[in-house]
Amino acid sequence: MFSLEYNPGKALTTRDAALGELFEEVRAVIAPSGLNVLVVGASGTGKEGIASAIHLHSDRKDKPFIAVNCAAISESLAESEFFGHEKGAFTGAIQARPGYFESAQGGTIFLDEIGELPLAMQAKLLRVLEVGEIVRVGSSSPRKVDVRVVAATNRDPRSMVAEGKFREDLYYRLAADLIRLPALPERPGDVIHLAEQFAREEAAKRGLPKIALSTEVAEALRSYAWPGNVRELKWLVSSAVARHAVRRSQHPALLLDDLPRHFAAAEAAPATVTEAPRAITPTAPETTPTSQNIAPRPYQYRDMYGLILHILSTEKRATIPDLARRIGRSKDAIRRSIARLERDGKLRVIRQPGPNGVEVQALT
Repeated sequence: MFSLEYNPGKALTTRDAALGELFEEVRAVIAPSGLNVLVVGASGTGKEGIASAIHLHSDRKDKPFIAVNCAAISESLAESEFFGHEKGAFTGAIQARPGYFESAQGGTIFLDEIGELPLAMQAKLLRVLEVGEIVRVGSSSPRKVDVRVVAATNRDPRSMVAEGKFREDLYYRLAADLIRLPALPERPGDVIHLAEQFAREEAAKRGLPKIALSTEVAEALRSYAWPGNVRELKWLVSSAVARHAVRRSQHPALLLDDLPRHFAAAEAAPATVTEAPRAITPTAPETTPTSQNIAPRPYQYRDMYGLILHILSTEKRATIPDLARRIGRSKDAIRRSIARLERDGKLRVIRQPGPNGVEVQALT
């Protein structure tokens, strides 16, 4: 097993050799180099953990580590949030306030989902990286800042550059070191390893004895597509342990009915959607090759794609909010899954004005 400490007493762990090599490179080379870093990986793969590890293993570890979700900052407030403002700079500015860069002085700032920043703000950020100065809103006096930047995105940055959504000069400034994190399905050996780790941690929080995974639960976890990656796995196992604590706190293993509802329903249903009406019978999607050479397989009822197809096999049409409510996932997660199914030719999407935005139907 390979590990990378990201906070005192806490570590990222893996059984995947390629990811283990990346952990060692972060610890021995990337962190002490002092260079800016761009981390690329799907949502839930641990980008903030890697950023925190870079900070912890650098000579800035005794200084602040400031994490910023760029997608959550409105365009009108972005400059004030990043660079601060003076008293009276705008309505409501009743006192001067430092921004994220000043708060991270001497340390590291983690800019998550940096591709969501407007181009105008990207230009201002580039200026900070080039000259090491910020100017508070409402001031004309520059202030020196010494901050290492670790940025992250869940999209291909080169594609964003080609689409005109990300400045090329900013990309090269940030990608002095470029880290690509694999999705959980690309390292299947980590599913059970991490699930057992999360189960131990959640049980300890609740004062329970060590909890194992039953054979049935382990098989269910192995078969799932994990669109939400490690974050989704942690949420699911934590939820299962909470249910287990209520129902059978002294039982030594998690059982199928401890899993969240959409997992339990999936286990009770047939194994694949191949028994659905012929019009929408799914075939194995084309998959991205990985170092483990995972063989393609049909969509499973227990994965989100299979659940969507299963619902539409009988009802033919549904809205995104309805699918999100019934499957127990966010509307954004449902939209991403539908986009993939539409790309694979499994669904037809009817886009229309209105509060629900789009309606989805099975192909005929």
